[in-house]
Amino acid sequence: MYDNLERKNKFTLFTGIILILTGLYSTAMGASQYYNLSDFPAIGKGMLNSEGEPANWLNQRYQDKELLEPINIIIIDKKATTPEEAKSQLRASVLRAGYDSRMGHSSGYKGLINNKQYEQLPEEPNHAFSDHFFIFPNNHGRIFGPHYYEGKYYFIAAFSREGIDIFAKVKHVYDSFTVARDDFAERLSGNSEYRITGEVDLGNRIMLDSSQTTGDHDGMAIVLIRE
Repeated sequence: MYDNLERKNKFTLFTGIILILTGLYSTAMGASQYYNLSDFPAIGKGMLNSEGEPANWLNQRYQDKELLEPINIIIIDKKATTPEEAKSQLRASVLRAGYDSRMGHSSGYKGLINNKQYEQLPEEPNHAFSDHFFIFPNNHGRIFGPHYYEGKYYFIAAFSREGIDIFAKVKHVYDSFTVARDDFAERLSGNSEYRITGEVDLGNRIMLDSSQTTGDHDGMAIVLIRE
């Protein structure tokens, strides 16, 4: 469970420092800085299901562990004056970035910001923001918010890449969190007013756990800002 992530992953911070120093830690495309968690409202570490529990990836297992879905994008709107404006601006920008609201995905998820649960965008049942139809490999995700904090509107998101396995019971199979995160951030930054400004370590990479994992997620959320 994400509430116990710090206890379960007591070596994560040390490992992250080592990886940064050795140049092996993932850095987002042109990301200019690392943010501190104190720069943001309290961000939930993982996507939640409709019951408010940590969401797993279609009940699939990865390396024989339950695969949980981490938050890996933070979007900040400094220009919007109302939550409706923040939401409409983001939806239009996501579409321009090539991520349409497409059917064929599970829905009903939630995200946690400052202890408040936000329903997913897009709102349509069985939809997610995706760069391709569900019958093909695709990057897709859900966005949660906006949450007003210190004069800005905050969104968080969880993006993943899925492949297709025609021999599997569930045809969609997990591929990557980092590939989808990086692709979405780069395309949103290149096709809208939102710009990649850095990344923040949410401490939500699950390591050293015998039953749960976050796959290839590195613990980092890319930060995009509209200003």
